[in-house]
Amino acid sequence: MKKENNFLVVGAAVCFVIACIFSGLYKFSNEHVKQYSLDDNVIQSGELYFYGCDEPSIENNRVLAITGWIAPKEFDLTYIDRKVLIENQGVFYELNTIAVERGLTAFFNTGYDYTNGGIEAKCLTADLQGKEYKLYYLVKEQDGRAYLINLDKSIDISEG
Repeated sequence: MKKENNFLVVGAAVCFVIACIFSGLYKFSNEHVKQYSLDDNVIQSGELYFYGCDEPSIENNRVLAITGWIAPKEFDLTYIDRKVLIENQGVFYELNTIAVERGLTAFFNTGYDYTNGGIEAKCLTADLQGKEYKLYYLVKEQDGRAYLINLDKSIDISEG
C-alpha cells in the first residue's frame, strides 16, 4: 500500500512538472515577437475587407496588446489567415494573433457569417528594439493572395 502511495505522489509530481514546462513553452511562444519578411506579391490594400483596430495599449508596463477585427466584405469568414504586424524603420514583426468573437455578423448585417472575426495580439515590450511602431494586418487567403492593410495607427513603446 505504501509503495502504491509513493508511486502516485511521484506520478503526480511528474505530471505537474510536465504541465509547468508545457505551459511555460506555450506562454513563451505566444508572447514573443518574431521578425517577419513580406513576400513580393503582397497586395497593399484593404478594400476587400471590413477592418478596424481599437487603441493599442501597454498592459502592466510590459505587454503590448492590440485588438481589432477583420472580415471579408463579399463572403463568409470560413478561412482566413490573419496576423497583426508592427513595423519600425522598415522592419516588420509578427505578433501571435488569435481569433475571437466580436459580434461582427450582427453588426455588419450583410448576410455573411463573420463569427470569430475579432483579433487579439500581444507581445512583450522587452522584445521590441524600436520606440514607435506602425500597426498592420496581414491577411492570407486560401488561394494564396496576401493583403497588407495599413491601420493608420502607431504606438510609442516608451510611453508604457
